[in-house]
Amino acid sequence: MRLRSKKRALNQVLFSYTRMQEAVAAGRNRELRQLYQPCFEELMVFCLGKCKNKEMAQDAAAETLRVFLEHPNPKSIENLRAWLLRVAHNITIGMLDKHIRRRNILDSLTPTFSTTEEAGVQERIDAELLFEVIESALKEQDFQIWKLEKEGYKDPEIAKKLNMHPKTVANRKSMIKKTIREKLGKYNR
Repeated sequence: MRLRSKKRALNQVLFSYTRMQEAVAAGRNRELRQLYQPCFEELMVFCLGKCKNKEMAQDAAAETLRVFLEHPNPKSIENLRAWLLRVAHNITIGMLDKHIRRRNILDSLTPTFSTTEEAGVQERIDAELLFEVIESALKEQDFQIWKLEKEGYKDPEIAKKLNMHPKTVANRKSMIKKTIREKLGKYNR
């Protein structure tokens, strides 16, 4: 039962190829539009078997039919189905070769692009971005206090450098922490 339905479907496609060849030769565009889809679908399935990529198979099938439609003498093709399958095969292989070459080039370039991940570069970039966000969030004096604390200075040393009282530095540090939490909370959401 299945074999008969497959044979029937193949005969319909073969009949479509024959009619399509006649329609192209005679310039009957309306008939050609009706016959295009069944032929396209068979070519797409054929190309899909070669490349295992739906988009590439569709492109190859469309390109195959374009080559046929631009053929100078479509009546001269003895076995249209075999001719179309050969053209589809060649186009698909060409596309695969191009795809493989591109992938190999990108793979060879990947180490070049991934150098930013090496040697803590990403951590430095993140730290610089954080530094800029905090600098824009704080007043100048508060930023100086935060920066000196990050450099390892204690409250009395910060107070001496900025001509402040050590208790004022401690109070400002708690306000700075609150402001930073509020500002960075927006980025964590």
